[in-house]
Amino acid sequence: MKLKGERRTQKAYSSLNARDAQDYDYVKDAIFHRYELNVETFRQRFRAYRYSNFDGPREAYAQLHELLLKWIQPERKTGEQILEMIALEQFIEILPDKVKLWVQEHRPETSTKAISLAEDFLLARREAEQRITVRNKPLLQKEPQLRVNPQDRGDPKCHNCGRVGHIARFCRKTQSKCNPSNVVGDNGGFLVEACVNGAETTAYRKLGLP
Repeated sequence: MKLKGERRTQKAYSSLNARDAQDYDYVKDAIFHRYELNVETFRQRFRAYRYSNFDGPREAYAQLHELLLKWIQPERKTGEQILEMIALEQFIEILPDKVKLWVQEHRPETSTKAISLAEDFLLARREAEQRITVRNKPLLQKEPQLRVNPQDRGDPKCHNCGRVGHIARFCRKTQSKCNPSNVVGDNGGFLVEACVNGAETTAYRKLGLP
């Protein structure tokens, strides 16, 4: 009886044409695809691998080395590309949790793309926080301004004569009374107390004049 893994491998190999079946790298990629294995899978397995007493030091190192080769694939990459891969992995690892999750979901293949994703996330979060702050900020209340209806003001009243309709500045009457003791001369004129420019004084007034 063939194991499930062997059947998958045989099925992946048999699906290739004769020319592709002779290409080792192509065959390996087909098998990895059938097992749903990719670079990220091997990276995770490499990082998650733990030493086991049942394996022993030599076997543990051999398995770790094999996982590293499947992750890095040095036969397909230059030294610069390998450095980029390792630096990219470590960069994503040090990001804050929410930023890290966002970047990982988009699976960037270069550090430039990863940096752009992280910056976009932080910018979007900062703008969202600013909108929340503005929305929660209390509006400044203006001092209520009292408006007086001209109809409620009433007519002006003179403090000099006590009449309504004018003020003391324009008053043509005086508060003095005309009596015989104030009469001066034969023409019927008399002395009265008057207010001139805010000062009290005595003035001569002729009868018959307003």
